[in-house]
Amino acid sequence: MAAPTMPQPSFLLANLKADSTTKPLLQRCQDLVKIIDEYPAKWPNDEAGV
Repeated sequence: MAAPTMPQPSFLLANLKADSTTKPLLQRCQDLVKIIDEYPAKWPNDEAGV
């Protein structure tokens, strides 16, 4: 199964800024946890199969 494509950083930043005025802190934190879980960090050599 292919990993979902990651939205552009500028799009994510714009959403975070908009959410800061419309969502309570708890909801924003839960959203960030969800994003971190869905898009784990990749090391530079991950695609090389090392």
